[in-house]
Amino acid sequence: MANPTIGHIDCPITGEKKCEVRRYATGKKLLYYVSSAGMITPNLPTGQAFMKSQTRFIGENGETLKPVNESKSVTEIENTKKGGLRSFLFDD
Repeated sequence: MANPTIGHIDCPITGEKKCEVRRYATGKKLLYYVSSAGMITPNLPTGQAFMKSQTRFIGENGETLKPVNESKSVTEIENTKKGGLRSFLFDD
């Protein structure tokens, strides 16, 4: 089963409008989208920043949400996740 759609993006490769943006359930890759070219996964911080700035996120009720705060880097977002060694060392 596919991960839930959390927003839409225009594909710069195929020119398609409203490609589905999804979030990985696990791993370091945060966002990806699906177009007729397949699953597009920007795996570098610049690619993830592009995804965040260009994605039109949707809320639970289907309305478009405000853009993501770009002041946080991908590394900072990853460091805020609970689990693994971080949860062992720090009691958040």
